Amino acid sequence: MYGTVSLVAVFMWVSANEEDWQKFKQPIMNVLDAQTGMNKLLRYAYLVLLPILIGGFSFNAMMPKSEEPIELRTVHPAPPASTKVHGKTYTLQTSQNPYRVNTEGKYDQEYTNANIVEQGWGV
Repeated sequence: MYGTVSLVAVFMWVSANEEDWQKFKQPIMNVLDAQTGMNKLLRYAYLVLLPILIGGFSFNAMMPKSEEPIELRTVHPAPPASTKVHGKTYTLQTSQNPYRVNTEGKYDQEYTNANIVEQGWGV
């Protein structure tokens, strides 16, 4: 918005009288007419190289980036070291599920299967 207002103000100031307007547009008309080699080179640069450069910068700006995230997201906090249930404190790091550990303190699938209770519908 500021650029547009500034551009309009500059054009109004330059076109305030005919002599300043002719001085302002003379270099532009020289490049568009391309009477000399330098003006032809400038015209080709403006009409070919400038759009290619702008397109390249736009493409790089819009291309998705495949960077890793800055920081990993923590969904749940870590479990506490111990918890208190009905007045008794349990250390969670050393706790074992009594339905999965046999009497020798080892995980045993047969022991676990033996402790599975079939849930009925109260019939």
